[in-house]
Amino acid sequence: MKTTVDINYNELRKTANRNRIKILDMVYAGDSGHVGGALSAVDIITYFGEYVIDYDSKERDRFLLSKGHAVPALYAELHELGYIRDEELDTFRKINSRLQGHTNLIKLPQTDYTSGLLGQGLSYGVGMALAKRLKKSKNMIYVMTGDGEMHEGQIWEALMEAGHYKLDNLVLIIDRNGLCSHQPVENVLNP
Repeated sequence: MKTTVDINYNELRKTANRNRIKILDMVYAGDSGHVGGALSAVDIITYFGEYVIDYDSKERDRFLLSKGHAVPALYAELHELGYIRDEELDTFRKINSRLQGHTNLIKLPQTDYTSGLLGQGLSYGVGMALAKRLKKSKNMIYVMTGDGEMHEGQIWEALMEAGHYKLDNLVLIIDRNGLCSHQPVENVLNP
């Protein structure tokens, strides 16, 4: 975790607003992407980047974006922190770009997780939390899912495992934006 500092809410709001503009610019330049999921997650992702995750530290808290399609929000914050260059933002979803449509740990290690199918991030986070516990690490694992992602059976299996092992170093953040597959979450399966 970054050193404890007082949160400057005005600066945090300004940074999140800059990140919103970057999200729109990236998706426009890439001619595709998930704007809604990124915009609904941007405030939390900005907060974690600015105040929680120390991306320069090898032994650190981790932030896993299980709803990987919301990655423009994470890219925007990583740009804000200097891990992505200005000119690179326009390469979103282009061939050979580091900035693909989902997180990719190999191309950009600060993403902490390679996402794909919904539901897998929490299981990955459970594994990381167990490993950190075995190493007696004090670091936390934060996993952000979408509310529609809560439909996945793998999520519930991971929740049961986290409870079974009493993983107090794992935090699940559910982005409750109310949408799933282009319709309200409750229309698909009411959680």
